[in-house]
Amino acid sequence: MALRSTAFLLLALAAAAVGGPARAGQEPVPEPSPNPLRPFLEQHCLRCHSGERPDAGLDLAGASARALPVDLEGSGAEIWSWVHERLVDGTMPPLEEPRPDPVALTAAIATLAPFALEQQEVVLPSGPRRLTRRELAYAVEDLTGVLLGEADLPLEADLHALDVVASGALSGDAWLEAWVECVLAVADEAIALPEPERAPTQRFLDEDLEGPRGSGGRLATNGAAVASVLAPRAGRYRISARAFADQAGEELARVGPVADERVLDEVELTGEGSGAAAWVTVEVELGAGPHRVGLAFLNDYYAPEAEDPGERDRNLTVMEVRFEGPLDPRPETAFQRELFARADVPRRGDDALPDLATLLIRRAWRRWPTRAELDRLEEATRSETSLEARLRVVLAAVLASPHFLLVTPLQPAAPRPAERLALALWSSLPDEALLEAEERGRLRDRDGLLREVRRMLADPRAERLSEGFVPQWLQLRRLASHAPDPALFPEFDADLRSEMLREPVDLFARVLVEGLSVRELLTATHTRVGARLAQHYGLGGGAAASVDMTATPRRGLLGMAAPLTAASDPARTSPVLRGKWVLEALLGAPPPPPPPGVATLDETAPHDPSLTIRERLEVHRTTPGCASCHASLDPLGFALERFDAIGRAREGEVDDRGELPGGVVLDGPLGLSEALAGDPRFVHHLARTLATWCRSAVLDASAREDLEVLVQDLGPDPSLRALLESILVQALLPRAS
Repeated sequence: MALRSTAFLLLALAAAAVGGPARAGQEPVPEPSPNPLRPFLEQHCLRCHSGERPDAGLDLAGASARALPVDLEGSGAEIWSWVHERLVDGTMPPLEEPRPDPVALTAAIATLAPFALEQQEVVLPSGPRRLTRRELAYAVEDLTGVLLGEADLPLEADLHALDVVASGALSGDAWLEAWVECVLAVADEAIALPEPERAPTQRFLDEDLEGPRGSGGRLATNGAAVASVLAPRAGRYRISARAFADQAGEELARVGPVADERVLDEVELTGEGSGAAAWVTVEVELGAGPHRVGLAFLNDYYAPEAEDPGERDRNLTVMEVRFEGPLDPRPETAFQRELFARADVPRRGDDALPDLATLLIRRAWRRWPTRAELDRLEEATRSETSLEARLRVVLAAVLASPHFLLVTPLQPAAPRPAERLALALWSSLPDEALLEAEERGRLRDRDGLLREVRRMLADPRAERLSEGFVPQWLQLRRLASHAPDPALFPEFDADLRSEMLREPVDLFARVLVEGLSVRELLTATHTRVGARLAQHYGLGGGAAASVDMTATPRRGLLGMAAPLTAASDPARTSPVLRGKWVLEALLGAPPPPPPPGVATLDETAPHDPSLTIRERLEVHRTTPGCASCHASLDPLGFALERFDAIGRAREGEVDDRGELPGGVVLDGPLGLSEALAGDPRFVHHLARTLATWCRSAVLDASAREDLEVLVQDLGPDPSLRALLESILVQALLPRAS
């Protein structure tokens, strides 16, 4: 109880730092002003994005009751940027929900156009950001060894294509309370408390036991008298039962202690009647949680025709059942052992707490604690009964603190390179070696910084860079909720989806680790696929392996099923969506939103099944206002028509040629891969996206100019590793760049 109350005391401080709701005594909330979007939101959005647990952690009810903000960088603007992006890309409302009226949808998009990310120099807060859910999970794992699943972490809304930009802008009391519940559970798992020298005992008399047909402890037939118990942890426990028999027949009564219907031993009871009652005891290993324990009667005997009435019926009476334990000493966790070893302090004695807290805070807060902070933690934990219990409170408090949750803005005067490198490359906390390098000044020059970068890239934790960055850069997060029509694509399932998402991550990691050209991402002839994906590609089954795609139409990212499926409609391919994906994700040149009043393809093109998608789009382009955008979108998408809506290569003749404005002909997916590999926009956009990832912020004009110079200096065909290293050096050593 003390742990819970102490951790909750930190909510006020965390709310102030992260941006929680206003409190009593602050400025009164003004009367709501009319919001032109409210009717649209009420019809299409508020059913999911309101209430105590809104989808994605995004509550639009309050925002929709207020006027749209005038200051595009002020409070609330980021919400409308998010809504605008989801309306434009069609992911909101979800496909399974009723579609909005086209006129109303166009009007809503036009109303929110000023909040579009591409219209603003800097659209998101420039102050501290909160660690993302992904970073929180990795930080807790690296610090304590406790693994947090998706369901353990509070929800958050994504306000930018990259989650590291302005994450937590919607954090408030609900998020913080959910996080405190999470860290309380982490502290429980990370630190084992000492147990009493005498194991606790649970006792059950015969009337408390459950027997066959409600007989309690009196067994007139084979069966068991049992009690429900709770094992607080996995360990060794003692089950004891005191019982006596009414003997009959040639055998003595046989009994056996039981746990969860399993007979653990078998013994004979001698004597007869309550005066001969005896204890039957066994010790057993049990897992944590509920169990049913007791004593079983194993050899019932009933002979009503026997001449001696005392020999007619053998019965058993269980007078008492005891459950003791755990009997073995509770082992310390690996986190505890390491922390105590590093602090070199005894397991007992409150004077060890400051040393333990100091080491813990140094990793979690990326700095040494102050004397005042240690004094505060000592005072808050004084009522606890053991050093381990106090340490639990300290751990929960440290993880609930804004010093753990918040990332300092990148500033030339105080860049905190250790924190930035750990977040960019490991999505986690700095390790001891990185913190020591920072303290000794080894990260203040290019050579020292690159030594640490290369050490970190050789660490298995560097896989997190590819796993976190690639799905966001390539807009693959939408594949997690994309549902191809099961009637048309019954083979699509969760396992295939998972292997699809893994393929581009593995390619990016290989190109980075092997120091290959950035353009290898578009032209690679080898890819690593799992058994399901290999079968999907027509390559046969087998374990995950690198396969040669030279004889196929697949090259690099453009031949991978993940982006091809994510940029398709549930029932068919979509050259428009695929062309839009190429422009946005690969070239950083998103097309403008459709002008007001322009209808969708399905509303303008005839529903003639004999028409191909190319022919339907030709009809659609005759609609005023459509031709200019589709001239650049459609050819890119047509070049990928070799692949169906779940990324399989189509057999036979396929019209997959596209012609860009100016007469540039794209000959299918191989031609598109070659064209994009030679387009300088690809390298420049990847560099901007990587720089945004490393800085955790949208690049301002000055940073963009510096980055353009950096890319030009690297030449037309840089390696991915050189690009990443140069971006990190420029971000963390601005004067040296």
